[in-house]
Amino acid sequence: MNTVLEIIKKRRSIRVYEPDQIKKEELDNIIEAALWAPCAGNRQAVKIVVVQNQDLNSQLGKINRDIFGPARNPQKGVVNIANDSQIVSAFYKAPTVIYLFAPDNYPNAIQDCCVTAQNIMLEATELNIGSIYIARGEETFKSELGKACMAKWGLDESYQCHSIIPIGYIKKHGMVHDRKENRVIMDE
Repeated sequence: MNTVLEIIKKRRSIRVYEPDQIKKEELDNIIEAALWAPCAGNRQAVKIVVVQNQDLNSQLGKINRDIFGPARNPQKGVVNIANDSQIVSAFYKAPTVIYLFAPDNYPNAIQDCCVTAQNIMLEATELNIGSIYIARGEETFKSELGKACMAKWGLDESYQCHSIIPIGYIKKHGMVHDRKENRVIMDE
């Protein structure tokens, strides 16, 4: 069994997925991890929307990609939307995408979505399932398609999507990057 620190060190941002849908029991474990994420004041305000409809995820991923804009700041050997304009969906064709929403008037909405996302990504890593954290959810769901999805899911306009986590079986592993030095300041 892996320790938490080992799982943290093993997690990578995955951008190339197998097309196979993840197993129900694995998805159930990932959702359970999300539900146990810490939250401010035990409010448990984060709504977790799981979408396994490839066409819908592709459309929302394209909207998200278009918001990001053209590729920029290329880094040799790194394949992502910042480096490759040929990638049309910011969700990298992942078979499952998890969208995290929280009330707009809740002061800890972003933080609660972020820690929920972290739990999702760590549990996925434990199960050898890839994941990547995607931002720009707020803008994605201001689109006509985004608004229609929210209505379908029973989320009114008081909710905003603060985190998006595509997940799936790994086809190509992410790169390991050294940790930068001088990031910790100790005041003893």
